[in-house]
Amino acid sequence: MRVALDWLQEYLEFSVAPQEISHWLTQAGLEVERIEQTPLGTVLEISLTPNLNHCASIRGIARELTCLKGGQWKEPVFRLIESKQCKEKNHVTVRVVDQEACPRYLCREIHNVRVGTSPQWLRDRLETAGIRSINNVVDAPTSVLLELGHPLHAFDLHRLHDREITVARAIEGERIQTLDGKERVLTASDLTIRDARGPIALAGIMGSQDAEVQESTTNILLESAYFIPSCVRKTSKRLFLSTEASRRYERGADPNQLLFSLDRAADLIQQIAGGDIVPGVIEQSAKFFPPLSLICRLSRVQNLIGIAISRGEVENILQALDFQPEWDGQDAFAIQIPSFRADIHQEIDVIEEIVRYYGFENLPKKRPSYKTGQQKEPPLYLLEKQVRQLLLQMGLQEFLTCHLIGPTLLKLSLEKEEVSLIRVLNPTSLEQSVLRNSLLPCLLQVAKHNWDHQIADLSGFEIGKVYFHDVASSASNGHMPYREQMAMGMVLMGQSYPSFWGETARNWDFFDLRGLLERLLASLRIQAYFSPYASSNLH
Repeated sequence: MRVALDWLQEYLEFSVAPQEISHWLTQAGLEVERIEQTPLGTVLEISLTPNLNHCASIRGIARELTCLKGGQWKEPVFRLIESKQCKEKNHVTVRVVDQEACPRYLCREIHNVRVGTSPQWLRDRLETAGIRSINNVVDAPTSVLLELGHPLHAFDLHRLHDREITVARAIEGERIQTLDGKERVLTASDLTIRDARGPIALAGIMGSQDAEVQESTTNILLESAYFIPSCVRKTSKRLFLSTEASRRYERGADPNQLLFSLDRAADLIQQIAGGDIVPGVIEQSAKFFPPLSLICRLSRVQNLIGIAISRGEVENILQALDFQPEWDGQDAFAIQIPSFRADIHQEIDVIEEIVRYYGFENLPKKRPSYKTGQQKEPPLYLLEKQVRQLLLQMGLQEFLTCHLIGPTLLKLSLEKEEVSLIRVLNPTSLEQSVLRNSLLPCLLQVAKHNWDHQIADLSGFEIGKVYFHDVASSASNGHMPYREQMAMGMVLMGQSYPSFWGETARNWDFFDLRGLLERLLASLRIQAYFSPYASSNLH
């Protein structure tokens, strides 16, 4: 997240240097990756973890600084002027079908806007944040998103068929042309904003070109809604479509921020694009979000952090966090968690916030206590340890490879029975979609990697686990249990002893491999018999 220092300073009643901001934010777990001097001023690039979504705005950073450093922060001041001369009234019909996925939906109509280039100060603000300016009507909600942290969206009112808005799940297989110019196929789980003909936006992610604000637009519908995080996240991940709006919805937006953000954006549009704000807000709210009530015990705080932190210190931190603490006179604070803190659900979350603002560096550092175990090491571990030591003594190098393989490496496996494979339900890639049932594919991949990097001589081994369904057990009891067992594999490639002048360099052959194996088995006092193995992968 890129934050312009000049813009941030407008929200603070005290002056603060960039290095000081970096120090305070880093103490609270917000990493300032760099401070950049640009032609538009000083810009701080701040890295936020998902639980700090309440800091993903100019106001959020200002609020965090005042909690850490003390002082006061300022809300943006504006005066929304609804047009008394606007003859037309709100005539858009809003219907929320899926009220669980969209508990609150608000919108305003603004008529007679003049779409054009944004003023220079607004273009500069977007540029410092790494966002491209489009036009004044579209840039205003984007600016409010950066300022207050709540996403908004503007629709061309004349392009809404039958003047209706419906929030509902998509129809399986229907398509939408999003603002990035790509056509996307929807499923029945995707939440959409729709008019009489079909979807005009992916809820909380991106609008479509069908209702896009254009140069000819005169009337707009400004949307401010709250969508549950899981709904937005599933669609965003499935379509590989991540936006500034979706990232904030996925981490939990403030459901009580809708009207303030909507009015702020409407006022800004009126300032830079003109227009008449139609009196009244169109609202569909199936649920309201009162502050969450919790109890935080002082004794629990002291036990967890390991120091006798005073009641006054805890109370000051809770007040700075706007938790409205009330002391019961004995051991507990009754607190109210504001709706913008979507990351706090129980007492332990509050204690984490107390420690974060108290300062991890202020906690005493102690050596961890430990006790030696009395349990003996298992025989299988001792065998694995002995085999590894013997192979290293033979001059072989140990390899460590990934337990996940794909179809390409699977063809090299000696195990050909498809039913024995264990497949990953949600793989990160196709080439990591199956648990290996042999060490051979992984060792051959190591050999290929070295050969590709002009290393022709290789001798090594791997001791690792292989996985498969127990086909034999399935024949008797009707189900296939999972099996996991240790295996050992060796690979020899190129020449033996290539770097020793006392030995004549020669190529490894089958008898070298058999000799190493016999030596290993003899050291383990295991008598082995060798027989041919029929496989299309071997010769």
